[in-house]
Amino acid sequence: MKISRWIVRLARWYYWYALCLSVIVAILANPTTESWLVLLSQGSAFVVLVVYGTALLLRPEGVHRGQLVGLVVLAVLVSIICHGLIYSKVGLVSTAVGKVVQPDLVDGLYFSIVTFTTLGYGDFVPRDGYRLVSALQALYGYLFLGSLVGLVVGTVVNRQKVSYQKTSMYVATPAMMEPTPNIGRMILSTVEIIFTFRDHQSK
Repeated sequence: MKISRWIVRLARWYYWYALCLSVIVAILANPTTESWLVLLSQGSAFVVLVVYGTALLLRPEGVHRGQLVGLVVLAVLVSIICHGLIYSKVGLVSTAVGKVVQPDLVDGLYFSIVTFTTLGYGDFVPRDGYRLVSALQALYGYLFLGSLVGLVVGTVVNRQKVSYQKTSMYVATPAMMEPTPNIGRMILSTVEIIFTFRDHQSK
């Protein structure tokens, strides 16, 4: 399908654009960074999901599930690390002290993972202006993890099907190797034996 091939090509270029945009925004982030820049990188990641999901449904030639799984895993890791870096630079609200604090990179990654997996322990909350960013990250977490699980399960099931087909095609049991009895041949052989025995007796 020509349309599906163009979708795959567009998805490849846009995928790397979205990842590079996320990394650049995370590196340049600071306490005065506007949240719309982060939302822009998040929107790019969402478009990547939509495009790759469309390509997966169309099943174009040259697209392998294993490659899609690797790309989704890479996108998940980049998203978590970039958000963690952003949170560590723009600050978070600590519920223990009730004010904005400047967490280190470990705490930023911790909050990013908690938000991405929608655990929400409550020890940190996003600061004003970044609540929508955290909410969208949780939504993307649902989409990314759901896509990842679907791709992994689909890959495993397809490999099992291929393995089963190869086994059923090339591995024969002893019963399968034995020739199937032919009733007509058995009857003819029995008649020949009878006539041969009678001829022998008559002699």
